[in-house]
Amino acid sequence: MIDEALQDHCLSDATLRRLVGDRIYPDFAPASAAVPYVLRSRLSNPPHDHLAGEAAIASPTFQFTVVAASNKQRNEVADALRASLSRYSGPMGTDDVEVASPEEADDLESAADGSERRLFVRRLDFEVWHSKEVAR
Repeated sequence: MIDEALQDHCLSDATLRRLVGDRIYPDFAPASAAVPYVLRSRLSNPPHDHLAGEAAIASPTFQFTVVAASNKQRNEVADALRASLSRYSGPMGTDDVEVASPEEADDLESAADGSERRLFVRRLDFEVWHSKEVAR
């Protein structure tokens, strides 16, 4: 599945791995997760149809949320993530994929642990084009 292939691709990137280790989580991070970390969520998976029915292509959009303790740390992780995925074309798992450049947004959030700690957040949305099996 493309979700796991995307996860494996990110974890195999040496720079990203040096910065976050294996702290790339699907959807939610554990409460005890050390920063920095990255969340990966599927935002959409629009259908691609043509006159003969469903097309054998998919283009889900994935959002990667970088959570860090400082602006510098956030930028380093976001830069590594962008370098790993932006305009990537090639094998990912069992699929060949094309990844679009990200749309990005920064934010500053309060920590969920009730402390006064602030977290620096950047969201990067990537569209991942790949082939898929057509349901018949």
